[in-house]
Amino acid sequence: MSFLAGGEPEKRLPLEAIFAPRTVAVIGATEKQGSVGRAVLWNLISNPFGGTVYPINSNRPNVLGIKSYKNIKSPPIRSIWRWWSHRRRRCPA
Repeated sequence: MSFLAGGEPEKRLPLEAIFAPRTVAVIGATEKQGSVGRAVLWNLISNPFGGTVYPINSNRPNVLGIKSYKNIKSPPIRSIWRWWSHRRRRCPA
């Protein structure tokens, strides 16, 4: 939950988290040309949506110049919109 300048909670519509997320984690983000993870990450960073993008890749310290995280629990946030770009069973939780 975020707060307005006066200290009151900011109210959001129920579907805003899906259609206007503030943070997005791209699970399976990679630099490999032609991969879904790279395409999704590239589209998010080259067409800014006004939020923060967290690449999740257990094998790389950064992806496309952005610090990456080893698992979905690592980014410094509580609420996040997740995008899986490969088979879920291969992604560490």
